[in-house]
Amino acid sequence: MGEQPTTLDGSAYSLLANVLNEVLTSSLRNKAEKLSNLVAYCDRINNKYDA
Repeated sequence: MGEQPTTLDGSAYSLLANVLNEVLTSSLRNKAEKLSNLVAYCDRINNKYDA
């Protein structure tokens, strides 16, 4: 994510947020939670846009 989010950022976030914010645990969520860059990416968007 650069200074301004792009369409790609919105698309990536929509997919990643659904995986990382699942209520139920899954192998996909467990793997995604170990990828600190993806977690940080979603956290930055959450903080910037209060998502």
